[in-house]
Amino acid sequence: MKHLTALCLATAAACGNVTFPDEPAPGDDAAPTDPMGPDAGMIDPPIDPATLSIVPRAVLDERADAIAFSSGEPVHTHTGPAVMLGAAGCPDLARYAYLLDRQPVYGEHAAPNPLAITVALPEGLVADSAQYRIHAGGDSLSPWLSVPGSAGERATIALYRDDIPALGTFDGEIRVEVRARITGGVEQTASACWTHHPLNAPLAIAPPQPAAGPGSLGAILLTGTEAFGLLPAGAGYQFVDAFTIDVEQQTAEPLRLEVKPDAPAGTYSVTIADTYAQTQTSSLTRSCETEEAYCDTSPLPEPADIARAGALGSGSWVVYLREEGALLPIDCPAGACTIAARAAGAPARRFQVVVTLRGVGDLWPVATTATQMSAGGHAVVGGWLTANKQVRCKLSRIINGIAGCVSWVEYTELHALDRARLQLAATRIRLAAARGTSAAFVPVPHLAGSAVTAPAFTWDGGDGPL
Repeated sequence: MKHLTALCLATAAACGNVTFPDEPAPGDDAAPTDPMGPDAGMIDPPIDPATLSIVPRAVLDERADAIAFSSGEPVHTHTGPAVMLGAAGCPDLARYAYLLDRQPVYGEHAAPNPLAITVALPEGLVADSAQYRIHAGGDSLSPWLSVPGSAGERATIALYRDDIPALGTFDGEIRVEVRARITGGVEQTASACWTHHPLNAPLAIAPPQPAAGPGSLGAILLTGTEAFGLLPAGAGYQFVDAFTIDVEQQTAEPLRLEVKPDAPAGTYSVTIADTYAQTQTSSLTRSCETEEAYCDTSPLPEPADIARAGALGSGSWVVYLREEGALLPIDCPAGACTIAARAAGAPARRFQVVVTLRGVGDLWPVATTATQMSAGGHAVVGGWLTANKQVRCKLSRIINGIAGCVSWVEYTELHALDRARLQLAATRIRLAAARGTSAAFVPVPHLAGSAVTAPAFTWDGGDGPL
């Protein structure tokens, strides 16, 4: 029995490209329908030669693909279960949409996995009467197209995203309908269906690493002059880089990557210096008889420092994106980062997802807004207790027989970070992808659990200047 292949095109005029594999040996009904695909070595089921029918053929589900990125483009080894197209029912089938192009710009199969339907044409077929069309969700995705072939032959209808764009976006039942007339004018029909789940093109995603360099958590010291990024909103820099995830875009498919870290967890410890710092000086004479507070020359109070520690109960993550070679960062609203497509003939695009930490209230030295300020000639992170003030007289004189202070200083109590330490637990970062701005995010199948884990990290701000 002769085998042939019909390539499914968007218009009937474009159909063709028929090939005829070698004839099997006489009486050999065990010849595979596609010796290069998952059907290799399978034995065709018996069919009624008088009836138009669909011959079940295997295609592999691609959700469990092992994907190698070392060559500069993804290479898929299909390890998923075989799904029989043309058998009973509409089985679930997930396919990487970008690999359904005739010639993907980037991306390869380690072994072929064609999406195709095999049709057994009846022996009484009226010439040129065999046709097929594609339906999805009740809508016709193609007109009736010719199935090239003669009576008693088998034709393979290969399906490509080039011709059926819905193969890249539609999630649901897809049906292939076939019709043909036999001698005497009787029309016969057959159909096959599957529940289609298109998968987004993969990204090469490296394990998260602690951020490094200026602006990173590890670079911040309480003895430095940089603004302390874990302050509440409105106080200097509002976040610091905590982790980075290297992402390489090796395909020509534009994607959005959603990055959702679990809430910060771990422990903290702080030592808060409780001291009085000069906030005002004046040479306005004050009478020691009527304004005694301005004539006080006693030593200032020396409150004990405050130590706190415990389980981290504050903080949040903010995500942004950097592309190699670009000057400006890219916003990721609500954790959704746009990963631009790789141009044909261009190198892979390299990005870095940056996970930043902000608003760690457990470290704040005061309940109100802390700021970076100068106290005693030092840059410190702290806040004033404005209700607690002390005045000390620096120079007093007798004026007209009355004691008075002619130079006095006002001091305000200050709480400032003198030591801070964070021990961040390992953080699970959930990832999801979408193609286009309106598509829903779905898990990344080639990552276990569609997530990566940032390692545990300890930050020690050292001893402050007070």
